[in-house]
Amino acid sequence: MRHVSKEKDLFKKTENQEAPASAEGYGARIGGEASPASLQRRRRMPRLHLRAFVRPVAAVSLAAAIGVGGMFSYFTDEDSVDNVLSVASDNLSIQVVEQQWGQLPDEDGDGIPDAAQNMLPTQWVVKDPKVVNGGADGVGAYVMARVSVPVADVSYRDDEGKTVQGKDVELFSYQVSSDKWSEAGAPVVEDGYAVHSYRYADMLAPGQETPVLFDRISLINLVGGQGQAGEKVVNVTAVAIQEEGFATADEAWDAYEAQKRALDAADAQPGEKA
Repeated sequence: MRHVSKEKDLFKKTENQEAPASAEGYGARIGGEASPASLQRRRRMPRLHLRAFVRPVAAVSLAAAIGVGGMFSYFTDEDSVDNVLSVASDNLSIQVVEQQWGQLPDEDGDGIPDAAQNMLPTQWVVKDPKVVNGGADGVGAYVMARVSVPVADVSYRDDEGKTVQGKDVELFSYQVSSDKWSEAGAPVVEDGYAVHSYRYADMLAPGQETPVLFDRISLINLVGGQGQAGEKVVNVTAVAIQEEGFATADEAWDAYEAQKRALDAADAQPGEKA
């Protein structure tokens, strides 16, 4: 900007300059005939003034071009797509069904089938648990059955007739009746029960059921009563995990156990739960 002002001053000064008295000066502007010397000066002077005048115009023009360029509005566009997804409802529903056990007579109506009352050593009774994945609109799943058998410190006779004094002895026995069921690890003794975990080999589709885990149960060969008279409970619990996301049943159950450990650890932490 200082350069432009200086040039303007120079141009103004030149315009306002008085013509010299001599005919050799700017006399040509008022009709006088110019000498060769004055013509030479006239050629030189306008060229100086022209340069002084053109420079600021060029500078202003360049500045104007930059200013206009900064005001350009670029073409832009934007697009989006909404993908509507549907999350399945929690429709994984399984049941433990004991069809034959449920048909046993219960004459006194106490909830214990007559065949399972006042059992004697080695006596057996029908018990046939299986797992059903309920509902045709449900979720495919891997299933596991946990069998909890009461334990006690008792004496009993083994298969060879020898008397054995045992600790945490399971009071009832059974035989797994299908090779589709396999026990996962050793039983865990807790709260007066030995807990067995059995995994079913195949994915259980909605509406399907497993074969029975076992078909009967018997009281072991106790030596005398040993204070074991009274009601005993053998519990069968089914657990299921979705099939989606896992290649095999073992992979699914490894994930299940890891999740269970994490949840148990979180529950054990003091303070408010998340």
